[in-house]
Amino acid sequence: MLREWATLDRDLTVVGVGTHAEIWDTAAWTAYSEQTAADFADVDEEVIPGIF
Repeated sequence: MLREWATLDRDLTVVGVGTHAEIWDTAAWTAYSEQTAADFADVDEEVIPGIF
């Protein structure tokens, strides 16, 4: 039941996030990761002024 709810198919990706792990459908993780990377690259502000 949980696999259906989380739309977990055959190919899975396990990602460490802080103090826990997340299990993603690989296709969903790839799409999320690419979008997040693109959004992060679009940020105009420096993360730590003068360093990053």
